[in-house]
Amino acid sequence: EKVSSIPSVVIEPASNNEGEGEEHHVIMNESKDAAAEKGTQGTDSETSQIGSEQKATEEIQTAPSQDQPVSAGDTASDMPPGFLFKVEVLHDFEAANSDELNLKRGDIVLVIPSETTADQEAGWLTGIKESEWLQYRDADSYKGLFPENFTRHLE
Repeated sequence: EKVSSIPSVVIEPASNNEGEGEEHHVIMNESKDAAAEKGTQGTDSETSQIGSEQKATEEIQTAPSQDQPVSAGDTASDMPPGFLFKVEVLHDFEAANSDELNLKRGDIVLVIPSETTADQEAGWLTGIKESEWLQYRDADSYKGLFPENFTRHLE
């Protein structure tokens, strides 16, 4: 939104060559459009990059967590590490990427902190389905992103 509020006034150099100034004006508009596109479309590529980074991190983290699943379960007191709150899924959500959760209406998701604030700012939460947490007790392997606006905050 900030990009669109920039006035499109271009101060042209003092010259008799008007065509040169017009080209400069067009270039300015293109860069504004590119910035606006980056603002909207950049989130997809950033999300996929973040997703692949998360995958690499998950693979690294799963090895140590397998060594100590019992102690992690005891200290977590029936909730995943960093547990924030529960949400109920209001609409089915089909994962488009491997770092997202497949959710059905009525699922309960335990929300945990996101790896990046960019995910949260874009309206995505990180969590693990309560049923999978209770069954596997492995947040790193089963966590994923999901759209916050598909859910309802539970008390």
